[in-house]
Amino acid sequence: MNVFAANNVQGQIQPEKWKENGVSFHDLFMSLSTALDLVNIRFGNHHKLTCYIALRIHQGISSDIQEYEKLFASALVHDIGASFLFDRETIHEFELKHPDNHALIGESVLETVEPLSPLASVIGDHHVLWDEGRGSHHRKREVSILSHIIQLADSIAVLIDQSSPMLGQAVQIRDNVKSKSGRMFSPVLVEAFCDISSRHEFWLDMDAAFIDASISRLSSNSDRQLTFDELEKLSKVYAFIIDSRSRFTAKHSSGVAVVAQSLALAHGLNEEQSLKVKIAGYLHDIGKLSVPGQILEKSAELDEDERLVMSGHSFYTQKILRKVRGMEQISLWATQHHEFIDGSGYPYGLCSDQLSIESRILTIADIFTALTETRPYREGLGLGTCLGMLENFYERGKIDSDVLETLKNNAIEINLIRRCAQNTEDSILDEFRDRVSEKLECGMAKEH
Repeated sequence: MNVFAANNVQGQIQPEKWKENGVSFHDLFMSLSTALDLVNIRFGNHHKLTCYIALRIHQGISSDIQEYEKLFASALVHDIGASFLFDRETIHEFELKHPDNHALIGESVLETVEPLSPLASVIGDHHVLWDEGRGSHHRKREVSILSHIIQLADSIAVLIDQSSPMLGQAVQIRDNVKSKSGRMFSPVLVEAFCDISSRHEFWLDMDAAFIDASISRLSSNSDRQLTFDELEKLSKVYAFIIDSRSRFTAKHSSGVAVVAQSLALAHGLNEEQSLKVKIAGYLHDIGKLSVPGQILEKSAELDEDERLVMSGHSFYTQKILRKVRGMEQISLWATQHHEFIDGSGYPYGLCSDQLSIESRILTIADIFTALTETRPYREGLGLGTCLGMLENFYERGKIDSDVLETLKNNAIEINLIRRCAQNTEDSILDEFRDRVSEKLECGMAKEH
């Protein structure tokens, strides 16, 4: 199912009562936006500011509900390609020397994920300049007005100094944008921006204390109920972003996800609970977006300070996922993947009676998968050695004995499932890198 297929009656989306087995499309994208901004906290709420500005501009020029929903999702993740670059500071300059690079990477990420493919070209073109109308077409295709809206909103968001009062910046930012009308930005969009930005409430709604509520209000009629099958597909995007940031942990989340699901089924959990555990496996390391690239890419064991930074990632996972309605259980399990039953884990130091069977399964799945993977300071361990080390964890009172027994009884089959999933992920990553390289080479060739 395409999550952008609107449930319309005469152009209006009909709100429906929140379903027990549904996940909020709105909340999920807000969480992904939060995660992307963690890559570099200097830029604060950049994605959310861009989304807010874009939606307000769209309201001034159109009443198309389906396009509005597409804009909401696209703007919230428009810099998703920047998550694969460690020099993100160079991306957020008002006028860019090579503006297409991260946009093309973002397009490559989304075009292979069925529920998000309608966003791919919108994000791929979000740095195309209007250029007196010549920007209406780019790379042999028509550029969506949504791309031009995001391009304008993105540029405005970059100009905002979030440490200074908003109203004091309004005139200067508006004059800056007006001076580039026709050259950088569509005059129609600039006119719409100047109209809405003349009111104080436009600027005050972007205060960091209110931005989430402001976007929620703007998007309340375009929310969507996602099934857990749809959520599984979207959670792979999170995993892809996480794992692609470091060559040392590529494929890790996909391995944890399938091990956790297989272990849950073997342990007697039903299919729905096992699928939820799998999704938690895809999402468990999303908090690693808060970890600097040099730590993720370090080719030796981490020192004490670096380990402390790394240990914060599960806390950030909780902060990213906790507000997604319908994902309360999944968020909890994903956050607790480093908790031990003796209370010695992190981030909360929970004890046995505070950890569900799903959390215990995910902890063992994470350890098992990590032990099988090659890291800079050691080769991946064989199945027997992995199980021996897990036995040691149990003897020290760290992990659940029953779940460990289930793993031991099904180890060969579960390990084969892990290897197949991670080999598939290897192929996907290789295809992704090839596709990105081809697009970037084409873009550079056009410059010359």
